[in-house]
Amino acid sequence: MALSIQRIASTSATLVLLAVLCAAGGAYVLVSSLESGAQQQRAEGGARLLQAQIEAQIARYKDSARRLAAHAAEIGALNDNKAVERGAFAGQFALTLPQVLKLRLLPVGARDIDASSVPELSDVCLDLLDRSEKGQTIPDAELHLATTPSAHIDVSAPVTDPADRKQVLGHVLLSLDPAALRAVLTALKPGDGYAELRQVTPQGEALVVASGGDASLKTGDAPVTQNIAGTNWRLAYWPAVASWSPSTMELTLSGVAALLALVLLGLSVALPQRWLTRALRQDGESFSTLFSDIRTGMLTGEYPFRLQEFGELARQLRRSGEEMIQDRRSLEKKTQSDSLTGLASRPAFDNKLEQLHQQARGGLTSVLMVADIDHLEEINTQLGPDAGDTLLKQFARQLREALRQSDVVARLDKGRFAVLFPFTDLEKIEPIAERLRARLAEEFDPGSGMPRAFSWSAGLTLMAQADNGAATVLARADMALKQARVEGGNCTITQMPPA
Repeated sequence: MALSIQRIASTSATLVLLAVLCAAGGAYVLVSSLESGAQQQRAEGGARLLQAQIEAQIARYKDSARRLAAHAAEIGALNDNKAVERGAFAGQFALTLPQVLKLRLLPVGARDIDASSVPELSDVCLDLLDRSEKGQTIPDAELHLATTPSAHIDVSAPVTDPADRKQVLGHVLLSLDPAALRAVLTALKPGDGYAELRQVTPQGEALVVASGGDASLKTGDAPVTQNIAGTNWRLAYWPAVASWSPSTMELTLSGVAALLALVLLGLSVALPQRWLTRALRQDGESFSTLFSDIRTGMLTGEYPFRLQEFGELARQLRRSGEEMIQDRRSLEKKTQSDSLTGLASRPAFDNKLEQLHQQARGGLTSVLMVADIDHLEEINTQLGPDAGDTLLKQFARQLREALRQSDVVARLDKGRFAVLFPFTDLEKIEPIAERLRARLAEEFDPGSGMPRAFSWSAGLTLMAQADNGAATVLARADMALKQARVEGGNCTITQMPPA
């Protein structure tokens, strides 16, 4: 499959978009189904708010009872001779407490039923105080005479001796109108639900303390219940919205949509990563091959690339590589041959000399001859540089034609030439050097039609194992050439390597 970075990016973006759409669809189904649950939670939150309001109201009356008990203890209102003061105390503070039907200050052990007052002081009221005197835990508030006109809620606080806090002298008893709590529940709106504040008796009977809201909702599902702290009361609440639980179909659709979104998101990362990894690995190998072929100067027909962008870049690099190879070959050709004579250049000669020196160190000896045209500077001065160039070309051509194909003939500089005779001995080359002197013409035509005589000198040496380097061999041949010049030129001098 033909790949491109743009196509991979488009595929990834498409998969991400599909994942977002799946997630949005699943979220829509789930949010729609959760809306009813959210309404129920809001209603249940309202029930907890009712619970908190009821507990706060009871706490206020309980705190008032404690403060009145402390004040009664300070003034000694429960002493035996202060019945009148107790009556005045109750009458004075009852008016300051809203929704309090009766405020009583009762000495410890008081067991006289008072049915004449409203609300009446009944057996259940005295039983509450009796339990407190016996050290039993009593509720902060308790409903008494629920089904009678004297229905009330009793809140009590013990009056203790200021000198001995453990000694109970009596009780402050506040009898509250149930309407004080009913007002809290009747604040429920019809759309909120229905609530009942119930008191559970020791016999398991549930007495309704107060209620409020839409009573028709009571026939629905089981209510939400909240216990009222410090009492034996329980708040039962029927929300206006029926109890909710998501259907199997809704959960399945939401789950499938979420799973599909995760799969698509995973594919949007995994597939492009896999494609790119494989493409980059293959294209990296192709680039490596291409660069290697450019270095070696051997380009093949095609280089496979999976990414279109890399293929286009590779084609440009191939064209540039072909130009580089052509330029390099042209440069190499220029550097390997002398521009005037066409013989091997000095760098090419040095490379070949180094190779033969390395082989000589292994036992394969070769011979080096360095030749120089005698009095070349005088020829250039008398006849001009063009005549000298003509002589150099003629000498180079004759030298090349007279030697073997395996022999390396090079121009070193000016009129100095060098010949490498690979893998041979001096005994074989010395006669060849003399024959060269006889075969090479002793005249050249400088272009004037009047031939001019010339001669040349040479130095011979053997490349041996003892030579430290190629430069040593060349220096020895140059020394032999200088000796030939000293002896008048037009001769060949041989210098042997050190034993």
